[in-house]
Amino acid sequence: MSGSDLDGDLFAVTWDERLFLRQSLDPMDYSPPPTLGQETPPINDASLLAHFVGHAKNDNLGRISMLWLDHAVTKGGGAGCHECVRLAKLASIAVDFPKSGIPATLPDDLKIKSTVPRAHWRELKNNTSFHCNSILGRLYDMVVSAMKDGTTFDCVALAGRKRNDKGLILRTGKPRDLHTAKETVYECNPKLPFHLGWKRNEDNQEMYDFMLEFALAQRSAYEEQ
Repeated sequence: MSGSDLDGDLFAVTWDERLFLRQSLDPMDYSPPPTLGQETPPINDASLLAHFVGHAKNDNLGRISMLWLDHAVTKGGGAGCHECVRLAKLASIAVDFPKSGIPATLPDDLKIKSTVPRAHWRELKNNTSFHCNSILGRLYDMVVSAMKDGTTFDCVALAGRKRNDKGLILRTGKPRDLHTAKETVYECNPKLPFHLGWKRNEDNQEMYDFMLEFALAQRSAYEEQ
């Protein structure tokens, strides 16, 4: 178990020894940096502009995450290499940046020049690459192979649903079945509209349909997981 604050994250327990980690590492000791303690500025055009510009300049969580992946496959130590450990600490700071106001500053020695080859699954344009045999590389190759031979697009998804030419699941079905599914959601959670202060009538039927479509999508995603 890792990377969770127990606020609703889902976990999986397995007894399959093939999935066991080869070694366990001590958890990272992360103490959140103190907030800047500045008083909340008045909300006006200038403060909004400063906020969004500051966020755009310092929100580098995505870059840190991709650098972590790059270092993990180019360094001999994988995810446990010194660079990845340092980037993991920076990622924690970057996650708290919107609340703390403390940005995660990337040192130059953790940055990778564009001329350095990247793993082939990164799909970076105008960059040299090497074939990476890590688990991500093997999964990538399996997906590419399935796309080439067409097996991904021809298979039937859960509950008889089809896939489009991009491999995405299409939400199709007989109108009667869809109506039954919607009515089932009404029956399972009839208090939801009441809590929202809504009454089911012609005026808000579209909103009800949207809520039901969302609930069905959430249930479907949960079942597929």
